Amino acid sequence: LKVNEMQPNEPEILRSLVALDLRTDKADEAIARIDDAIEADPGNAKLLQLRAEIALSRDDGPRAEEVLRQAIEINPNDLGSYRLLAGLYQRQGQFDDTIATYEAAIEIRPDSADILHFLGVLYEHQDDRDKAIGYYEKAISYNPDLGDAKNNLAYLLAEQEGGDLDRALSLAQEAK
Repeated sequence: LKVNEMQPNEPEILRSLVALDLRTDKADEAIARIDDAIEADPGNAKLLQLRAEIALSRDDGPRAEEVLRQAIEINPNDLGSYRLLAGLYQRQGQFDDTIATYEAAIEIRPDSADILHFLGVLYEHQDDRDKAIGYYEKAISYNPDLGDAKNNLAYLLAEQEGGDLDRALSLAQEAK
């Protein structure tokens, strides 16, 4: 609390306080603390992310979505808000919105191997193998150590009619 007084509205300090509040069943205090910080610094996307995390912990999807959209509007370059929003949509079974959110994040950071991998997984689950393969390929091009993407790509190539079995085997061995 003393550090928070010296550095008010600092997201990482507030994150620690909120974690303590939530562990001690003081969720209302955590919400009030963050809402006060947001009121004092409404342009701070990290504070909005923290408020969304609290909403998510309380199963308040509509509030989390609202706050995350505000955070993205304020700082469209911060992938954290996109990840949280896409995760919310995924938990709600809104896969088109999940994909759209990750696609918007890729517009901002086209070199994000993790997000490219997630898009590959989502398209694979929707049986759009060509798009899944494309996203796995891109993910691997940005992060050659991404074993999950290599494994998934190997599987798709091996299952594809006329697929490159040698490459699939090589990718599977690298993933291992």
